[in-house]
Amino acid sequence: MARTPPPKKTRRRPRKINPTSLTRRQAAELLGLPIETIDAHLADGAPTLPRRRIHLVHYAAWLARRAGERKAAAP
Repeated sequence: MARTPPPKKTRRRPRKINPTSLTRRQAAELLGLPIETIDAHLADGAPTLPRRRIHLVHYAAWLARRAGERKAAAP
C-alpha cells in the first residue's frame, strides 16, 4: 500500500500594510481606535486620498493641528 505524504505546511504571509494608503479599518486597527472614531474624524475633515484612503502621516498632522487649535481655544 502506498502512503500518501502529509500535506505541506504553508506559511501565511502577514498582510502588508502601506502607511501611506490605509483603509479606515486598517487605520483603526493600527491606532487602536474604534472605526467610528476614524469615521467621525473623516466627517470632521481629516484628509483622505482617493477612495477614502488615509495617509498615516497626513492624518497624524491633522490630529496634531486639531489638538493645537483646541488647546489654543481653551480658556
